[in-house]
Amino acid sequence: MRGVTQVDNQLEVRIPRDAKRDDADLRTAVLQALMLDSLVPSTVDARVASGRVTLSGTAECQFQRQEAEFIVSNVVGVTEIDDAIVLLPPESNTDELERALHNALQRNAGLNAASIRVDRSEGAVTLTGAVRSWGEHDAALATVWAAPGVTSVDDRIRVEY
Repeated sequence: MRGVTQVDNQLEVRIPRDAKRDDADLRTAVLQALMLDSLVPSTVDARVASGRVTLSGTAECQFQRQEAEFIVSNVVGVTEIDDAIVLLPPESNTDELERALHNALQRNAGLNAASIRVDRSEGAVTLTGAVRSWGEHDAALATVWAAPGVTSVDDRIRVEY
């Protein structure tokens, strides 16, 4: 919606009594779902307490973390997900990473790449600047997170209408 600058999500997931599972059964179902998805690395593990799943382990890319969360969110009985998966540090040269990020932003037709500044330190990337819409904002974040070697993103992009 135009003009929205923040969302406070206070949704609570409630599982019907007949769909509740004990923690051991739920953990088994979560681990099986993760194992069956080829995008989730085998280094990802899960703990379960009262329907809350805590993901741990390592991944190489953000999309692998997101895939693990997506898969777990579809397991019946999960009420909350805490993603503690650590992204591995980049193996590539950080100058190459910065060039790759700038090039990826420029290739995205929905973005005015000149309005976004990319600063990096190892795999940590800081984005600053202004965009015209939340769509551009989200596209910039997705583009940067998709780059190999990015371990964290500090989003300082402003949406200016």
